[in-house]
Amino acid sequence: MAATANQGRQPGTNSTTTTTTSNARSPTIWASPAILQNGTLFYIAISISTLLWCTGKTVDMTLDQQERQAELLARR
Repeated sequence: MAATANQGRQPGTNSTTTTTTSNARSPTIWASPAILQNGTLFYIAISISTLLWCTGKTVDMTLDQQERQAELLARR
């Protein structure tokens, strides 16, 4: 009779299904400090980027001024 009870089902399946309801996760090794969660890191990154851009712009303007002065002295 057991053979007729499994007719119509896929081979290897049981008549009852088991589900696990435990949502327990293993502890993660990644730290999540507040600076990564509240957007402070974004403002720090923008500030550093702006500082580097201003520094580069200042160096570029200074070099351009030096080049212009050198060309003027070379033409005299």
